[in-house]
Amino acid sequence: MGFVERFTPAEREAIGRAYVDQHVRPARAVAQLAARGELEGADGEPLAPFEVAESSVRTFAAILRRRRRGEVRSDLAAAKPADAIEALYSTAERTQRAATDPDAPQASRDAVVTCTCVWSAHSTRTR
Repeated sequence: MGFVERFTPAEREAIGRAYVDQHVRPARAVAQLAARGELEGADGEPLAPFEVAESSVRTFAAILRRRRRGEVRSDLAAAKPADAIEALYSTAERTQRAATDPDAPQASRDAVVTCTCVWSAHSTRTR
């Protein structure tokens, strides 16, 4: 059996934000919030209750800090620029429906606009 993600991206982000941004301490307190269903996703909606270990809380907080400092690189960082932009554009196309939905989170709509602008700028330079 392969590796199975235990937490959703929304759960990992909410855990990290509670510890880093909201300064909820100790890590046990974040775990208790998660167990009671009191953590919020990036869209402000409450997440369903879930169990998380204190060590995982500290790990997700550290990952969030590293990402914000620019120390976490995606696979696109090693790709050729044209390939990276094509991947971003493909992602934007896949999320286009959600991005135009007025009920979708603002971050989704912003991502499509950003990817489209980057793709347009790159296309005009490579012609």
